[in-house]
Amino acid sequence: MYNSSLKAKIDYENTISFAEEKAFEKGRHEEALEIARNLKNKKIDIYIISDTTGLSIQEIEKL
Repeated sequence: MYNSSLKAKIDYENTISFAEEKAFEKGRHEEALEIARNLKNKKIDIYIISDTTGLSIQEIEKL
C-alpha cells in the first residue's frame, strides 16, 4: 500500500514538473517569435534573426 501511494505521488510530481517545463518552453518560443517579428519589421536580415533567436528561417519567413 505504501509503495503504491509513493509511486502515485512521484508520478504526480513528475507530471506537474513536465507540464511546467513544457509551459516554460512554449513561453520562450512565443517570446522568440515576438522578437523575430519585431526584428523582421525593422528589416533585419532573417539569417541574423535566426542566429539571434534560434528560430528556423522557415518560422521567421512565416511571420
